[in-house]
Amino acid sequence: MNAEDGTPVTVSSAKGQRLALILFCGGLASLFFFNILPGFGSEERGWTIWVEIIRFVQSPELFRDTKDLISIASLLSLLVLVTASPFLIPVYLKSRLAWWLATLMAGIITSALWFILLFMVAPPRLGVGGWCLLAAPALNLAGLLALRFAKRPD
Repeated sequence: MNAEDGTPVTVSSAKGQRLALILFCGGLASLFFFNILPGFGSEERGWTIWVEIIRFVQSPELFRDTKDLISIASLLSLLVLVTASPFLIPVYLKSRLAWWLATLMAGIITSALWFILLFMVAPPRLGVGGWCLLAAPALNLAGLLALRFAKRPD
């Protein structure tokens, strides 16, 4: 925010897009490292979570545990959003509706995963992969916010 008149500070479109691309790629790299590094206090890799999700979705007890449903929805949404965001920068710049929907989804995903991992799993149990999982949605959300303050080429 501009201190004199309270208006948002804008950066040039090229710098804002470059910053957003760096943050989006950082989120994508963080999601990649989550899958190959040990997480959650064990030597188990992050990719095993996807196998457990497939088993859980196929089980008849799918709708019994709300915490698991929120976790699965957050992880699947995170996967889609983080993977697609680097390629959707032109769409986010042209469509404020697309930007708002992606930002809202990124904010909900970030909040849900941070709440579940920090308050229900506990930080001492988080391995390197767990911290990468926390970083991925946060970097994606930061990239979307960086696009918000980039000037649109008119």
